Amino acid sequence: MNEAEIRRLDSALSLTDLMTRYPRRCGVAAIKTALAKLEEGAPNQNDFEALFVAFARDRGLPEPDANVLVEGRQCDCVWRRQGVIVELDSRAFHGTDQAFEHDRVRDRALAAAGWRTVRVTWRQLRIEPEVLAADLRRILGLDFVTPG
Repeated sequence: MNEAEIRRLDSALSLTDLMTRYPRRCGVAAIKTALAKLEEGAPNQNDFEALFVAFARDRGLPEPDANVLVEGRQCDCVWRRQGVIVELDSRAFHGTDQAFEHDRVRDRALAAAGWRTVRVTWRQLRIEPEVLAADLRRILGLDFVTPG
């Protein structure tokens, strides 16, 4: 599936549309399983924000402000003092070409205003929370590490 996405082997019909149209075709069960794993247990956006705030608190990070405006743009989690924004991305909201383009315009505008945007997925939060916490500590300037 990753290779198909990279090669842009897609069409106006989504995989879901094709699986609905041809439910008994060879490979449909495997595709359904792969798609389910991509978003396994993913919460809705508001729950994702609440889980991220709890994650930050549980790991000794300063508590970010959630769902706030920065430079006229809605941001998921913000550490104002450090100038850091965390955007919580899911394929459901950020998987389209239009969302991809919008995210880049948004990140560039915020960077031009002096903000640093970090994008975090549900999978990263769920599978490697300690790595994510360590990276955020460094980004927030809580742990100083000499670049190697």
